[in-house]
Amino acid sequence: MSGLPKIILLFLQAILPSFIFLLVFYNNSVFAASQEPFLPGYSMGNNGTIIQPDNISGRQPWIPACFYADSLRFGFSASGIDYYDLMDNMENSHIGQVVMGLWYCPGTLTIKGSYSYFNALNIYNEQQGFCSIGFHFIKFANASLDITGYRAGLSQYENEHETFLHAGTSVFIYGNRAAVSFSCKNLSIKKAFSPGFEPDPSVIAGIYAYVNKFGSQGITFEICRVDDWNFKFSMGESYCLFKNFSVCGAVSTNPLTLHFGCSLSYDRSGVSLSFVNHPVLGWSKGLTMDYAYR
Repeated sequence: MSGLPKIILLFLQAILPSFIFLLVFYNNSVFAASQEPFLPGYSMGNNGTIIQPDNISGRQPWIPACFYADSLRFGFSASGIDYYDLMDNMENSHIGQVVMGLWYCPGTLTIKGSYSYFNALNIYNEQQGFCSIGFHFIKFANASLDITGYRAGLSQYENEHETFLHAGTSVFIYGNRAAVSFSCKNLSIKKAFSPGFEPDPSVIAGIYAYVNKFGSQGITFEICRVDDWNFKFSMGESYCLFKNFSVCGAVSTNPLTLHFGCSLSYDRSGVSLSFVNHPVLGWSKGLTMDYAYR
């Protein structure tokens, strides 16, 4: 192993002690980078730390199109999440989200689109429409432009929901064994009338090691400014136990969340089961299905 993959693996080994230190001593402040405290779909089990070529990780229609690095041309995915089991005295109440979307790659262009609906106790709901266009402009790099529209508010006041529009951009630079990414999201185009609805702008950097004898690894750094600067670190691992069955896990700071998941693939279809533990809200469960065409 040489070049970029070796550098990335050495970096991951060097950063691990610092990451553990941050988990223990820096986990006092909490911020939310989006409407939900973690990513949906396949990424729920690894919190977006695993990106592999020819894999559902990059095909997911609710993540930027630049992460697509695949030989397939069209597909769709659907995911459901049941949030916050045993959440204090609301353990029997329903908080859930449904996400579905499509992706299409006719050549050097990748188009993704998705829709999600979030319902909290039938009192509050959010709807989100996402569209991303990716460009394969040079041999080893992709870029994408993203537009996300939101509608949120109390369920009984449908005519008084807040609507706002955000933009984002991402770059994905990849080699044969590893990749890096840089993203900027939640840039306001149309602001909500009332404060408190919109996620704050953030910048994310990621480093991903493709399949090796230890599995696949990744680490992401996110910075967001609310009242003060806030940092979020995530480190994940995915390992293929059998030909079509893999397991993954991740740990993230700010807040401290634990992620676990498993995936089963057959031909061009797959299913993923994920679990996330939040220090206050408890366990959440997610199920994702996907299918792709050549």
